[in-house]
Amino acid sequence: MTTASAHRFIRLCALPILICAAALLLPWGRPALGAETDGSPCMLTDEQRAAYEADGTLEARIAYQESLRNDRPSEGLISQAVERERAAQGIGAYAVPSN
Repeated sequence: MTTASAHRFIRLCALPILICAAALLLPWGRPALGAETDGSPCMLTDEQRAAYEADGTLEARIAYQESLRNDRPSEGLISQAVERERAAQGIGAYAVPSN
């Protein structure tokens, strides 16, 4: 084996070893970044609610959040989820009902 081919072999072997080492360092079993743990980041804490009531902006903040309508999924997301479910069950997009 020549020196050049030995170096190539070492580089090819080093990549999977580095990938495995990086996988061992990942935070397995811990919540993902931004995942909800103790409480939802979308919900007001007691301290925030008290502060907003004290400065008089609580009602305006609640009205603004409700105006965004983020509590309802969009029709496009619903249809995508339905199509994903159908595909997972083996039902084609243009399938005719069996009955």
